[in-house]
Amino acid sequence: MDIVKNFASIPDCLISLYEKDVSCLSEVLEWHKDSLPGFTPEGFLEIIKYYLLYSLEYPESDVADYVVLHLSGINKDRRYWRDRYNLLSEDQRLSIAEFLNYMKNVDGIQMFKGEIDKNIAEWGGT
Repeated sequence: MDIVKNFASIPDCLISLYEKDVSCLSEVLEWHKDSLPGFTPEGFLEIIKYYLLYSLEYPESDVADYVVLHLSGINKDRRYWRDRYNLLSEDQRLSIAEFLNYMKNVDGIQMFKGEIDKNIAEWGGT
């Protein structure tokens, strides 16, 4: 599976289908559910919105689990997170905080609620 080809198809999928159904993201994101750490900061900035949209639509998916665990592990003292955090706008960071705030109550993710709560503030949430 060619990762560039896979991810290149995502914007076309949403432009044509988003209002109706985000399931068009399923094949690529489920296959690459644990790939967020592998993206460059610029790649992370471009792709995170698709992971978030899909996770909200399918909160009990493996993708949602990986996204929540990854984002709730923020540590701005580490260069990895600092580079990504600094590229995001304040609104984007607040969106991630709100995403985590919502997802912490989803069945199966509730066991990580303490860790999620601890890191929501790192994204700019309360």
